[in-house]
Amino acid sequence: MIHATIRPPGFGLPESTCNRRSRTALAINCFSMTPTAKDKLAARLLDLTIGVFVLILPGVLLLVENHLEVFVSQLSLKIIIRAGITLLSLLAWLGFLLWRFWPRLKFDARWGIYIDKRSGLLYCASCHSKKLRSPLREEENGWRCVIKECGMFYSKPDYVRKRPSSRVSETNSRD
Repeated sequence: MIHATIRPPGFGLPESTCNRRSRTALAINCFSMTPTAKDKLAARLLDLTIGVFVLILPGVLLLVENHLEVFVSQLSLKIIIRAGITLLSLLAWLGFLLWRFWPRLKFDARWGIYIDKRSGLLYCASCHSKKLRSPLREEENGWRCVIKECGMFYSKPDYVRKRPSSRVSETNSRD
């Protein structure tokens, strides 16, 4: 759920941030949101934009079908085959990049974190539940999330605290 409060223009904000000239500035700057809510809103807007594009593109192609038919009929078969091969190659390349760089995470119940199977990187479980991919920074006795708002710490189960050596026994042995 996205938590946001709507403020009227000028309420607690400088006049320049809530102006009526730009709808985008009004929509973004006149809301008081947490960083997580802003990230979720941006992700949902991106999903909506992609969805609208996917729905509208076939309709536009149907509308310009007659113009495309005249244009394509003037092309040689060799050019059409080359364009098809190029498109298939680009799709295969995009699929490979997605396969290669998309993290394959497996949850490790012992440590309570996610581990990338390919690279071995460790990811924060708390951020993963918020649909964020946050690698963990290794410390002496565990791992810490690098996202400032999270800061979750995961202890190493096998960590044994080093006892400080006593200086008294060292000085006695020298005598």
